[in-house]
Amino acid sequence: MPAANIETLYRFEEYLEAALKTNLTTNASLTTYRQRDTTANVAAPFAAVQLSGVSADGTQRADSGGTFGWDSDFTGTIEVVVATNRVKEGGSSTHTATIGKVRRYVIDPTKWTDAAIPYHKVWSVMNTGSQPVVDEDNRLDLTTLTFKVRFLIREDAWPA
Repeated sequence: MPAANIETLYRFEEYLEAALKTNLTTNASLTTYRQRDTTANVAAPFAAVQLSGVSADGTQRADSGGTFGWDSDFTGTIEVVVATNRVKEGGSSTHTATIGKVRRYVIDPTKWTDAAIPYHKVWSVMNTGSQPVVDEDNRLDLTTLTFKVRFLIREDAWPA
């Protein structure tokens, strides 16, 4: 399905974050937010997802005249902050179980489907690290999981 315009194809954050939000909400049964969601009250347990650091991988698409110019393959970083309340959710075992579920569904290639992201193809997601933090004031265990994501613009998504 072709996009309406080229600008739509370059809205990576919108499409990949929305797909990941749906994936974690549906499959990990975890309330999930995107970087620009506007929610007044966020309560644990939750996951917050963000795509950042997107750069072109050097592959460019040729237009109908054979001229190269449109970047088509990309690498970026997905960050997922997992938050649990150590009192209400039962402590560290619940937190680590939630982290395990998130990792499982983020790197699962079958969850990055055409239906979830209509203009892009995610072809590699690799776990690149984690950073735990404790918020004693709010009794939250927080872990930021990072993933390297490689994706491309589908050939059939380019406007005519």
